[in-house]
Amino acid sequence: MNPTFVSCGAVRRLLLVMLCGALSACGGIAYHLPEHSAERMSVPQTMRPGEQRLALSTPARLPAPGGFEMGLASEDPDVVTVVVREGGMGATESSLLARASGRTRVHYVNRFALPRDSSLRIPLDTLQAVSLGSFAVTVK
Repeated sequence: MNPTFVSCGAVRRLLLVMLCGALSACGGIAYHLPEHSAERMSVPQTMRPGEQRLALSTPARLPAPGGFEMGLASEDPDVVTVVVREGGMGATESSLLARASGRTRVHYVNRFALPRDSSLRIPLDTLQAVSLGSFAVTVK
C-alpha cells in the first residue's frame, strides 16, 4: 500500500471527524429556568398570566432522521403553552407562555417523538411515555 495514500486517507478521516464534532458540539443544551439542568429538571415554576419565559435552548445540529432534539411539552396548553423559535441549522429556543391561571406539568421530551404543534393537547399517557423529566408550573 502506498504510504502517501494511507496518510491522506487518515488526514481526510481526521478532518471529517473534526468537522462533525465542530458542527454537533458548538454548544450544548442550555437550561434557562432557575435551578434546572440536565441532572435537575423537577424544580417547580411560578408565572403570571401573559408572562413568557425562555426555558431551553438547543444548539445547531446536523439533520438526522429519527434523531433527538430536546424540547418541552405541556400537559395543559390552555394554562401553559410551549413556544418554539427555530434558528439556523436546527437550533431552537423553547419558551413557556403562561396563558391562564391554573397548574400544569411541563415535560422535557424528544421533540421528534411528538407532534410539532405545541398547542395540541397530547394524551397524558403518550406524554408520560416519552417524558425525560417534568416539573409543575403554577400560573397565578
